[in-house]
Amino acid sequence: MRNKIALTDFNESFVRRLRKNPKELQEYKKYILSEFEKDQNKELLLKGLKTIAMATEGMSNLAKKTKFSRRNLYKVFSDEGNPTLDTFFEIMKSLNLKMKIKILRH
Repeated sequence: MRNKIALTDFNESFVRRLRKNPKELQEYKKYILSEFEKDQNKELLLKGLKTIAMATEGMSNLAKKTKFSRRNLYKVFSDEGNPTLDTFFEIMKSLNLKMKIKILRH
């Protein structure tokens, strides 16, 4: 992915581009998950999930799939978002995403 700023900030033109290009959307998903794996930046992950949700489902459809209100989802994806694990994993499942937990060795 070329422009890290475009990848971290919600951007309607970027979302439209991802909607039109499934291969780029797939690369973006991989990028967001790999960046989180490297530095555990929760804000980047939540912004990335919001972008993925808008590019694939739209917030209304995601709300229906997860049984969360649109308002709650926007709160989860906000800068102050701090979802519970149940909420986080329900969103991930609805977006067809999965994360692995690894044992760190020192």
